[in-house]
Parts: sequence; C-alpha cells; structure tokens
Amino acid sequence: MKKLVMRIKSIGCPGCIATALIHLFKIRGVKGARVVGMNIIVLLDDGVDPRVVIEDPVINEYYRIQSWSVEEYKGEALAGQYSLTPR
Repeated sequence: MKKLVMRIKSIGCPGCIATALIHLFKIRGVKGARVVGMNIIVLLDDGVDPRVVIEDPVINEYYRIQSWSVEEYKGEALAGQYSLTPR
C-alpha cells in the first residue's frame, strides 16, 4: 500500500479541506483518507499511480494541490483509522 500526503487548499474556503474526503473515496484505488492538520493522507493500492488522485478533475475543480509526496505504507493494521466507515 502507498501513502500519498497532500497539502491542499480549497478554492472557495481556505480552511475547508475535509470535504475533499468525499471526493477522494470515489476514486478507484483509494483505500482510505484522513485530514491531519493542513494535510490529507490518502492510502492507495500498490498498483495505483498517485497521479490518478493528483490529476483527478473533481479534486482540481474545488482544490489546489500545493505539494505532495508518496511513501510506502506498512501499517496495514492501522488502515482502519483512514477508512470512511469504522471497522
């Protein structure tokens, strides 16, 4: 699993980044997402290119991605904390 860390900014409301989670969970390959401070952490399947999220038209319509990075995510047991529904 990969962990994509994005710093984004909402176009209409600078502090309204939590609503991006709704859009992220509609993208195929996204396994989880969570707002941590000013960042959104997105868990992706191994076979998913992070650019699928970064270049998503809906995300880019409402948000501006200021920076992003990708790293290997080894906390499979902790993936539930990034889920939209509790496990």
